[in-house]
Amino acid sequence: MQTDKFLNLPVEPETEILESDVIYVGERECLLEKWRWDGVYAQSIVFLMEDVDALSDRQLIDLLISEAILKEDDKSYTLKRNAGGYDFINFNFSVTP
Repeated sequence: MQTDKFLNLPVEPETEILESDVIYVGERECLLEKWRWDGVYAQSIVFLMEDVDALSDRQLIDLLISEAILKEDDKSYTLKRNAGGYDFINFNFSVTP
């Protein structure tokens, strides 16, 4: 269930959101999305930019590692900050056969 915080969340053209759930990372409300784009499946954690703007990129990634969302040795994620007022961390990429 989405809260008003994520009503204006931008979605890239051609991206199909398969599932979207509000979760908490520490005390921060965020959105966990599963999506598909051009044969690629992945997940995103989306924060309202103002909720994490005091954190550096490394601190944000470390927060996700401490919450067992990202694995410490996994470097296959992308981080996009200030995308329409949101910060996106994309991970768990896979390609359909």
